[in-house]
Amino acid sequence: MNDLRIYYDTLASPNVISSNCSRWDTQGYTTIIETWLTKDQLQTLRDNIVPGAASELYEILGQKMYYDKTWQGNNTIKISPYNDSNLYNMHGEKTIYVKNISDNCVGAETGYINVKIEGFVSGSRL
Repeated sequence: MNDLRIYYDTLASPNVISSNCSRWDTQGYTTIIETWLTKDQLQTLRDNIVPGAASELYEILGQKMYYDKTWQGNNTIKISPYNDSNLYNMHGEKTIYVKNISDNCVGAETGYINVKIEGFVSGSRL
């Protein structure tokens, strides 16, 4: 059963990828997600982001603010756990600007690719 939704483009349905989350870490202003995607899902995600097009805008009273350097939302994704999943009890929905995306094959027989997404949290207070 899928427990994670990754929204891209308009950040709303139907622009969403459903998957299983194997890692969700937030440290400071960075969030790291690891999941398994099919080749087509990974290509869709890559077609809708510009990894590295994120930067720090300013810092006020220790609060860093980041922005999508494309200025058009082309490097912004929203990650959201399904309400009926265990992931929902641990994490809330976040909008992030993708800093880096990497992948490696889990095994040809599975049809899935392990994908790691690192991003800056979008202007939210921690």
